[in-house]
Amino acid sequence: ARVIARAGCPRSQGPPSWSALVVTYDQASVSSERVERNVERARATAGRAHSIPWYAVFPILLPMALAILGMAGLLLVVQSSGITSAAYEVLQLEQIRDDWVRANYQLESDAAALQSLSRVESEAVGRLKMVPADRRLFIQVDGSSSEPPGPMVAKPTVADVRPMASAHLPWQRIIDWMLAWL
Repeated sequence: ARVIARAGCPRSQGPPSWSALVVTYDQASVSSERVERNVERARATAGRAHSIPWYAVFPILLPMALAILGMAGLLLVVQSSGITSAAYEVLQLEQIRDDWVRANYQLESDAAALQSLSRVESEAVGRLKMVPADRRLFIQVDGSSSEPPGPMVAKPTVADVRPMASAHLPWQRIIDWMLAWL
């Protein structure tokens, strides 16, 4: 029985292909089970990758590694420039905020100067031609009032409500009684 299972070409020419798989057998002397087993073994070995020496892979891996390192360096430069520009913007915004705070303090100082009594008096005498008062009048207010200060509103009385209501309504007495208690 002669079974020859050859997969592909020699190692130096690359991995085998299915078209190069050649199986020959002598059908008279070999059983079909054995042939099937040999064919399966030949197919299994034909699809396996052959080991490639490291020096053959080096020319491919070196440019890839350099490209990856270059991309990492470029990413680092882009990120650091982004951080630098963001820090510059923060610095500018802080300066703008400080300018507004300074202007706010200046406005508060100006408002305090304009509200001072000496300035108000000088403006009243100089620009408005006012004169100082000859006599002063003080009014004493009784502070024992239980109501808080505010606008005075008159409460409606029964006499105020009666002209608006009709005397013919049956619930008029109830309204009159309720308003009398207020």
